[in-house]
Order: sequence, then structure tokens, then C-alpha cells
Amino acid sequence: MTFGFFLLGFYAGCTKLITHIKRNVTELLRWNKITGKIAFMLLLTGCVTYLAGIVTLPEINIVSEYKWIMAFLFDIYNAVLTIFYITGIIILFRNKVYNKILKPLGIMGRMALTNYLLQTVFGLIIFYNFGLGLFDKTSLGLNMLIMVVIFYLQLYFSKWWLERYAQGPVEWLWRSLTYFKFARIKNKSREGQTVTVE
Repeated sequence: MTFGFFLLGFYAGCTKLITHIKRNVTELLRWNKITGKIAFMLLLTGCVTYLAGIVTLPEINIVSEYKWIMAFLFDIYNAVLTIFYITGIIILFRNKVYNKILKPLGIMGRMALTNYLLQTVFGLIIFYNFGLGLFDKTSLGLNMLIMVVIFYLQLYFSKWWLERYAQGPVEWLWRSLTYFKFARIKNKSREGQTVTVE
């Protein structure tokens, strides 16, 4: 699944689908519409399987004969929903009002791998036994609050970091290992300056 997402990102990069939004807006709208319909149909399928007793909630249990097909459909659902969200955000980004709201996501997106790994670290520390051990002990509302706090901490950290460095620390390491050469990380404009944290 993860490798599939890498391939989708690679395809988007090679075709310049996201870097040339004006040129590709029709294509993005088409992808958004198609994936939205597929995600909705799969969501309905999930409701039908629940009503038929194939899947039980809140603890997800699946009738053994249907496990493989349900796992397959769930992977498809995740993939199309991801494409739907990405294309939807890009389309909304063209609107002045939404542009202002969504612009901070661009800062975090430049450090996507770093932020992804940081979220994993936060999750492990907060929910697993070698940390606070809060798994299954916090309410949905508290989990949402924790998520918002972590999001804003990461947003501030991303902004602070990118004012000083050209890319995120993990992105820099990944690129350096890819090309077998340690690339410049410090922003040229910041070299020789004293950095102060506001």
C-alpha cells in the first residue's frame, strides 16, 4: 500500500500534475470526481456489509470467508480517498478564501516525511506503555484535542525550521543518502546571521 502511494507521488511528479495546476485543473477535477464517487460507493458497501452482519462494530470483526475481499476493498478505499483529498485540497487552494486557510499545509508539506515520523513518535510516547500509556483510556474528544495541539506544534516547528534550513532534517538525510553526497541544508540567506527564536 505504502509503495503504491510512493508510485502515485512519483507519477504526479513526473507528469507535473501538481506543479502546473492551471494547466492540469481539468484533470484534477476529473480525478476528484471519479475518486469521490468510488469512495462513496465503497462506503455504502461497508454499510451494507455491516447491516448484513459480515462486519461488526465498534470492534471490527469480519466473517472469515470475507476477510480477504474486505481487506482488498479497504485498501482501494484508502487509495481513492487519499487521491480525493489531495485533488480536493489543490482545487480549493485556487480559491482566495481557502488559499489563506490551507496555506500553512504547504509549510508542513515541505517537511512531510519529518512530520510523519514526528507524529509516530508523539503517538508512541502518548499512547504506548513505554510512554504515558493512554491507549484506550482517552475519549474521542480528548484525542481530537491532542491531535490539534500536535498539529500546531508541528506547524510552528516546520515554520521555524524552514526559515533557517532549505529542507526538513529527514528529507535532507534521505536526499543525501540517495545521492551519496551530503547536500547543503542551511538557507543561503541565513548563513552568517544570528538566529533568534521568537
